[in-house]
Amino acid sequence: MILYLRSDICEAPINIGGSVGHTLGVIKGLSRNHSVFVFSSAMCQVLEKELGLHFQKLKVWPLFNLIRWRFWYLRWRLEALFSSFFFFFQILPIFKKHRIDFIYQRYSVLNCTGVLLSWYKKTPLILEYNGSEAYWFDSSHDPLWYRRWFAFKCLSYWIENINLKYAHQIVAVSQALKDDLVARGIEQKKILVNPNGVEETIFSEVRLMQEQQTIRQQYGLEDVDLGLDKEFVLPKLSEETKAMFLKLKNMDLTTDEKKILN
Repeated sequence: MILYLRSDICEAPINIGGSVGHTLGVIKGLSRNHSVFVFSSAMCQVLEKELGLHFQKLKVWPLFNLIRWRFWYLRWRLEALFSSFFFFFQILPIFKKHRIDFIYQRYSVLNCTGVLLSWYKKTPLILEYNGSEAYWFDSSHDPLWYRRWFAFKCLSYWIENINLKYAHQIVAVSQALKDDLVARGIEQKKILVNPNGVEETIFSEVRLMQEQQTIRQQYGLEDVDLGLDKEFVLPKLSEETKAMFLKLKNMDLTTDEKKILN
């Protein structure tokens, strides 16, 4: 059995967006050859609907709820930091019920639950890396003083490096991210590039074209181009961006890549 783990702490529910589609796609792909049990602290409504009994919601204990609303940023950081221990003890019982072949974690800032479980249960860890969360959540230069004070910058990078160092395999979603990891000293041989894909049964060209036409008729937009039309978009871009865009349009791309650009 594979243990899939998503550990990001969110103020609002995540029901739509790229991470939802990617998470479901990865779980579906893993499920083709293995039994998968999912633990997640995010997009719980979607996962519960899709997976039913093969999903368990991860909860953060309300230790920091007394922190005033103005300092919600500190509360969020503390919850993300301590979630590693909260989630560790919530997940641990499944190892008594099932033989876990490996752990697959979608990396999130300030969390190292997968590393703790891998170390304690001697189970291989596969870490999904979508970019440096420590970099994106760095607020050490924020104009608000309390965001600067509670940035946890060094701690964020330290935990991120711990994840990258002790993961047995790292899945990067682009070659650029792999190059970034190699530049940071991560062994190239343990990094796999697995680009984001699309679920063809959901994003069917025929079905989407039918829906597009229905929406156009509903709002009287039959003659309006809502895509990346060069007459509408290009005048608003820099000359360098225009040149790059037109070059991409003329490249020998796959059918799916051309659909994205169009």
